[in-house]
Amino acid sequence: MIRRWVRGPLGLTCRRCLALAALPTLLTALASALLHRWLRPELGGEAAPATASPWLALPMVVAAMTCAVAAVVFWPTFANGRPGRQWIDRAQRGRLGGVGAAIAGALLAQLVLTLPLTTWLADRLDAPRHARCHYELTAPQPILDEQRPRLTFAVPTTEPIGEVWLRPLAGLPTGSWHGTTVEILADGEPLPALPAPIANNRQLARVQFPGRTIRELTIVRTGGSVPLAFVDDTAGLVGDATRSNRWNGAWLAVLALLPSAVAMALAACCGLAAGLPTVIGVVVSTVFLLTGGGLGIFDHGVLALLRGQWLAPSRVFPRCAASLAVGFFAMILTMLLRPRVRR
Repeated sequence: MIRRWVRGPLGLTCRRCLALAALPTLLTALASALLHRWLRPELGGEAAPATASPWLALPMVVAAMTCAVAAVVFWPTFANGRPGRQWIDRAQRGRLGGVGAAIAGALLAQLVLTLPLTTWLADRLDAPRHARCHYELTAPQPILDEQRPRLTFAVPTTEPIGEVWLRPLAGLPTGSWHGTTVEILADGEPLPALPAPIANNRQLARVQFPGRTIRELTIVRTGGSVPLAFVDDTAGLVGDATRSNRWNGAWLAVLALLPSAVAMALAACCGLAAGLPTVIGVVVSTVFLLTGGGLGIFDHGVLALLRGQWLAPSRVFPRCAASLAVGFFAMILTMLLRPRVRR
């Protein structure tokens, strides 16, 4: 069994992808680490690891793009009219003509290249050593102003909480400009005061306290003239328990396989009728959209790793569901439409 995998399309494609993608990924990772050190920004005297997200994302995209393109160029049954395709169709068992095993080989090669990036390179980019669970809060009525001075949020977890963070949208002041001061209540009990009034749009305010369970969080406006809006991703809780961020990085390395997997699945489907240039175009555009284009889990995962936010499966799956559905549908369609070849 193992010998068949090593000598079959999985092993052959994996070795081919590693041979072509290892050097570009390594050079990009080294360049990213050096550029981060030279251009390292600081906010308020504290390092801001999340600003290094482009330096981590770039080599990961290079690894994903190179492995996916190398796989579709190497394995003949990805595209129509390739030399050797008919021979491979007769030699390979199954409805996919070895495409599924070739995709698995490319993903294995990408995992080998990406895992050091999400662990070693993330450490070089000042990622936190530990990760905590973050929980987003939503309120039925998100506006906090003079007419609506109180907001109440239901807490979506029973885990002990150790921090509250607020990053609200700020509106135009209703009078002379004064930052809005608020009081935060946990089940009716006041938490430590905010370090400063909220006066600017997306101004981050963090309140830390000894770990405790919270059922309901209330924000009460106590002064100021700046209306605040608590819409998506503007209020949240941070769990008190810590986890190793290395495991977070390993989980991100697995999630980073999704863009190239979907790209190769779509390429296999298009390759039933299209030639190699079209198939390569499908791969490149799909990987770009699911990484640099902001679709899917990739951007969120990179930022979460560098911020020390635990990538909980309950938060990851909704962001991956659409991409997974597209990939599965493309593979099923490829199996149904690929013509049977007599041996």
